[in-house]
Amino acid sequence: MPVSITCLICGKPLDLSAPDVATCTSCGQHYPITCGIPDLRGRDAANTPADAAIVERMLAAYQQSDFAGLVDIRMRNAPTYGDLRGHEMGYLLTLKERGRGMVEMFHSRAVEYFPSAGNEVALDLGCGSGTSMLALANLYADDSIGRYDDAIEWFNKELKLEPSNVDIRLRIASIYLNKTQNFEAAVKTLTEVTTMAPDNAMAFLLLGQAAKSAGQNQTAIMAWNRYLEMAPTSEYATMIKDEIAKLTALPAVTPKQSTTLPGSSGASIPVAPSP
Repeated sequence: MPVSITCLICGKPLDLSAPDVATCTSCGQHYPITCGIPDLRGRDAANTPADAAIVERMLAAYQQSDFAGLVDIRMRNAPTYGDLRGHEMGYLLTLKERGRGMVEMFHSRAVEYFPSAGNEVALDLGCGSGTSMLALANLYADDSIGRYDDAIEWFNKELKLEPSNVDIRLRIASIYLNKTQNFEAAVKTLTEVTTMAPDNAMAFLLLGQAAKSAGQNQTAIMAWNRYLEMAPTSEYATMIKDEIAKLTALPAVTPKQSTTLPGSSGASIPVAPSP
């Protein structure tokens, strides 16, 4: 069966008849060909003659060399250590963006060719460095797919690579709070966030909401008071003050244990007993 390579811009087949450039048969986009391989990285990609020469040397040695030998070729042909380091840092800094782009591209192509794949996810297996885990988690969390437990699983896998990433923890907490209604898990996750980032107002705002939903009213009051200290003029301030007043008017619950919110001047936060 004939194999065609499609254009990244419009998805139409490329004309591969020329030895040094592939051209889209529809929009005319050009893709340079190096050593017989079309470069599909997009319009902004650029190769220098030195890059092309290194690729040619590595391809010539491919059958006789192991991976370490190919790395040696790259090292020997780097003009300076700074040049090599620049390539390395550029690669590392774009890992997640490239992973996200690849997952989105695969998914859009799958839907184009197989409409029934609209609620499925196509994976870029990649090199094993985890570049696509965050993109996969975000896809699972999308309401059109709605696989929230899978999203949490993959966000947690990403956290193993980035244990200090507060934004991922907030994303997990948001799913617990708004999608799966696992309010106690949301409280636990958001408490971790407030410990790691005691000046993150959004974390305290969400913690108040999660704690109220979990029946932990005193925790909600403490979290929201801390939020108001940091964001007294926010668009949510009036609503939060009303919520605090309602909770304060309720009968007090005797806690079985207590904890302390970061940034709350050591105030004790009662934790309501499990239902």
